[in-house]
Amino acid sequence: MQDLISQGAAWFRQQADKHLSVQVEYRSVGSLVPLSLPAMVGMTRHDSMDQAGSITRIESRDFFISTDYLSAIPKKGDRVIEQDGSVYEVFAPFSGNAWVWADRQQRIRKIHTQLVP
Repeated sequence: MQDLISQGAAWFRQQADKHLSVQVEYRSVGSLVPLSLPAMVGMTRHDSMDQAGSITRIESRDFFISTDYLSAIPKKGDRVIEQDGSVYEVFAPFSGNAWVWADRQQRIRKIHTQLVP
């Protein structure tokens, strides 16, 4: 019997075309040709204060994109542009990796980004 993670991944693969609900534009570093891709989006915001007392709001988004649409490994500095024109840059927070796999079958890529001011 499959565990819950495997069941969820299998369901997502079957439903990907219907449930990847946002259309985004993805541009690789050095590429002049953007790709238009369906994606699911998760958003995080947090505030940080510097030594001078100024508050900076940081917004990051995780874009979940099927490997059927995106075959190349996302790299730090690649850009994802949402329909409203907001630009997010692929980010490597701690480990130096700019992306992680989101499911065990390595079919969905979770691309961590930060908003470009």
